[in-house]
Amino acid sequence: MKKCNNICRLFAISLLTISACQNESSTVEYDFNSLNDRIWVGEDFWTVPLEDWSVANGRLEFNGAGQQNTCSILPYLICDTGKPFKISVDMGLIEMGDSNGSSGLIIGSLASEEDDIRAAVYFGTGINIGI
Repeated sequence: MKKCNNICRLFAISLLTISACQNESSTVEYDFNSLNDRIWVGEDFWTVPLEDWSVANGRLEFNGAGQQNTCSILPYLICDTGKPFKISVDMGLIEMGDSNGSSGLIIGSLASEEDDIRAAVYFGTGINIGI
């Protein structure tokens, strides 16, 4: 498969605010500017495929090819509390390429086969939000 130079190879998460499974809202923020460049993204994240994601230049970067490459935030759940929630993500390209690409979010990913976060990461379906 041709290397996707134009796919959103930069996936910089600057702010994530969620209404978690609690009575009060919580704010979660990931700032990659304070981290050293490294291959391992961090304990809160599950990247697929693992080897195509890294922290570099103060941001989370994807440098692979293909479709449905994901970075899931593991320790936080959005529950049906009836309250609004806000998610804010900064995304951009590292460089323009020759191929078309896209980027987006999947919210509320669940796997019907198994009630396990790992199953949701690989086999789950949710609300797709394309950018």
